[in-house]
Amino acid sequence: MQYLPSFGSIDANQVIAALLVAYYAFHRFDTPRNTRSQTSWFQYWGSRISYVVSCLGLLLGLTWAIGKNPKLLELLHSDTQNALPDMNGIETPLVAALVMTTLLPAFPGLRELDERILSLFHKLGAIPFGAMRWAQQMKDAPFRISDSLMAEMVNYIDNTAALPGRLVTELHPDPQSDKLRFKFTRNLALYVAISTMRSRARFANEYSDDMTAFDKALMGFFAHAVGYFALAAQVASGPSSGGTETLRDASDRFHELTLQTYEELRIMLARILLYSCRGEHEVAGRLHEIGFAICAPKPVRIPGNQLALDLLGVMVIFVCVGSLFGRGRPDIALWLGMTVALNYCIAVLFAVLPKQIWSFADIRCSNERPVLSYLLSAVLTFTTILPVSFAFYRLRAAVLPIPWHLTFAQQSLWLLLPTVMALVIAFACDNYAQRQADPPWLTWAEALGIGGIIAFCGFLVNHMQEQIGVSHQRPVMIPIVIGASMGALFGSTIPRWYRRTLRQAGTTPASDMSDVTLSLVPGNPAGAAAAQAGLAD
Repeated sequence: MQYLPSFGSIDANQVIAALLVAYYAFHRFDTPRNTRSQTSWFQYWGSRISYVVSCLGLLLGLTWAIGKNPKLLELLHSDTQNALPDMNGIETPLVAALVMTTLLPAFPGLRELDERILSLFHKLGAIPFGAMRWAQQMKDAPFRISDSLMAEMVNYIDNTAALPGRLVTELHPDPQSDKLRFKFTRNLALYVAISTMRSRARFANEYSDDMTAFDKALMGFFAHAVGYFALAAQVASGPSSGGTETLRDASDRFHELTLQTYEELRIMLARILLYSCRGEHEVAGRLHEIGFAICAPKPVRIPGNQLALDLLGVMVIFVCVGSLFGRGRPDIALWLGMTVALNYCIAVLFAVLPKQIWSFADIRCSNERPVLSYLLSAVLTFTTILPVSFAFYRLRAAVLPIPWHLTFAQQSLWLLLPTVMALVIAFACDNYAQRQADPPWLTWAEALGIGGIIAFCGFLVNHMQEQIGVSHQRPVMIPIVIGASMGALFGSTIPRWYRRTLRQAGTTPASDMSDVTLSLVPGNPAGAAAAQAGLAD
């Protein structure tokens, strides 16, 4: 195979290898097929894109390792029956891409690593237990059949040939008067809610087999209900010998079928809502509208304006510090500022996003700090900024054709700073988050503390580069001052913004849907007990 040409300093082989791995990872994430309906739009795409980026980061590492030691493929290949194809003359990035795609089954170690990464991002995206978790929350939450919902059910029965009109007389919205008929009415209410959703058609088009089986099961349930109510009316009009016992047995069977159907309805309702809603807060709002006493707290949005100002601040810091301490070109300082600012904004995003996506990362859902989520923020930041930084590294030579004495491996040591930034920002966001207000000194302490940590990381990376033989043509104070400035900038803005927004969300007045309104944080099991206690009162 001939070598592919290079365009400037961007190697076409690397671009093709990245596209191959990204395409493979993008489609591999949909294993199993129903992953899209098991979690919300935001969680699904966030986890899917993060998996693709992680695979690109793995591609970079594998390309570097194979380039350093070509015999590594023989060490990783353990299939003695099937020999590896001859890959002499193929560029190293393409070899690494083949190993991660079509040749992956021949490398058990890499295959297992890829499966673990895929499983991790499926779990982070609440796949496949997202729908089951929402179904359980619906089971635990009180359900109220409003007058408008009763009107919708009556209208649906009148305009549906599969349901006889006499079912209208069997609708009971009050669980105290007739529990069995209330459970039947509740099932019909959920089926009507599912049938009238605008997203049902798109869901049925993508999961036609699941929806066909679901409709068939529900038609069987309604047919059984018609027979049961006819038997109950017959026994009530003229009691006969054995009729009461027969009705009791029929009631037991119908009650069991009603509960089983309720399980299927909740699962299907959760899947359709997750399929059509952008986030769990929207799912909670839709369930609230249907009749479940579930109210999610107001979501904490990503601070777009604040991030834009911080990004601008990072570029100003680079230009100013470069002018004060260095004698380099301002265009280089501006380019480095843009690259570093993007990496730090990604770090801030991954410091905040897990708190919005996964309930275990939200301190409101537990009484202790979610330390695992802090580590997760750091890992996600590193796996994302690694390929992003590599793209900027290759693009820089085409945009700014200047001498550059650092290899990407040497330059990538600086990725330690935004990785640590994501961890400490995620930690700082939870400082006094459950208090009514921040102490007056907290913002200053966080700015100084985070600035000091990032400054130390800058000194540490500078020392590590000197140990591996990288000669610096700039004062050692530049990375320390820049790190301290960026740490203080983000540390004084992001944690304070997050806690202020969290408190504003917590003071949002609850809806007056019913006398008992439950503020249920997604994934918080304490909500069910609170709901039951409210009903008991």
